[in-house]
Amino acid sequence: MNVLRMLALAAVLAAQSLALAAGQTRFETIYTFTGAYPYGLTIANRVLYGLEATTGCGSIFALQPPPATGGAWTENTIYTFAGTPAGPDGCYPSWGPLPGPNGALYGLTSQGGVNGSGVLYELQPSAPGGAWSESVLYNFAGVTSGGGNLYPTFGLLPGPNGSFYGLGYLGATGGIAQLLPPVVAGAAWTGTLACTLPLASGPTNSFTMDASGAFFMTTAWGPSSAGALGQAFQLKLPATPGAACTQTLLHNFSDGNKFAGNPNALMVAGDGTLYGSTYGYDLSGAAGTSVVYSLTPPANPALTYTILKDFGMMGDHPDTPLLFRNGNLYGAMTTSKGGAVFEVQPPTTTGGAWTTTYLHSFTNGQMPVGTLVMDEGGTIYGVTQAAYGQPVGGTIYRIALP
Repeated sequence: MNVLRMLALAAVLAAQSLALAAGQTRFETIYTFTGAYPYGLTIANRVLYGLEATTGCGSIFALQPPPATGGAWTENTIYTFAGTPAGPDGCYPSWGPLPGPNGALYGLTSQGGVNGSGVLYELQPSAPGGAWSESVLYNFAGVTSGGGNLYPTFGLLPGPNGSFYGLGYLGATGGIAQLLPPVVAGAAWTGTLACTLPLASGPTNSFTMDASGAFFMTTAWGPSSAGALGQAFQLKLPATPGAACTQTLLHNFSDGNKFAGNPNALMVAGDGTLYGSTYGYDLSGAAGTSVVYSLTPPANPALTYTILKDFGMMGDHPDTPLLFRNGNLYGAMTTSKGGAVFEVQPPTTTGGAWTTTYLHSFTNGQMPVGTLVMDEGGTIYGVTQAAYGQPVGGTIYRIALP
């Protein structure tokens, strides 16, 4: 390495160190887990809810803020699933619980239920300090040779009139499943196929929706053509339930995009711009470029793909959906030393470059995982899990933004 290159590298490292030092003054670990891995964080009415991976089927916790500034947060396990995949109440909750009306929580499990293929569950709060009650609203039947049985594969989104949407399979066909509450109180929930997925690429690894009801998703890799490193799609429901979705290819990640591949979930801003990041690996595990990018405008098939931040091929991998606040983007990444939470800011002048600030670096054996959440005041909350070789555990942290 020549002298000029060494000096340039030193300058970059020094700038990052200054940014990290500034960010750490706003960072706080608010709770530490031992003996379980936390994941799947959500927030409702200042209370954090999340999942714990334990030796059994997992559990759901609530993390209450302190009554006074500077006090300790209080963690309560509000529900523990049965200890076997055949448990009637579900097993292995797959995504963070979705807050609903009257303090209820809703979610999916990947196993358990009467058919062993997962459930849609509801948790209802009792009096303060009391036990929560769980109800299985829908039992997934799994995939059978005759088809016609839904099997959940990804996420849960709120739909109209108290329903939910989720990605699933119907027989051998992928589709968007809609879970419908009963018309008559006390009757059973029903599951139906809202539309089939005409995707001809790799497996879907994200699922989100905008205010108009359009769905957006990405694939981890594919299609099968050489140099294809994932795709981003828009899907709209058909007029006839169960028919094919109207699909628009938004972007094809490929070698021509500086090897930026394996896209994470998309985020839809208020003006309709899509923002996302790429983890940076392809199906074979070969190194790719990790970036933060935008797609504008989403209603036009001829989208403009713009790389806002290029993290390169040096082992820094954004792996969470992005948050958006006041024009800035926030995300978490894994790094060779553990991980970091970053902020990407738009240019202050027309034609200028986006800039990156590292709000916190994890170097204590913890790695940020899962989804970041933000409260109304602009405070970010996130989850870490202990790295391989460390004692089982994790933390919940927060970063207060200016």
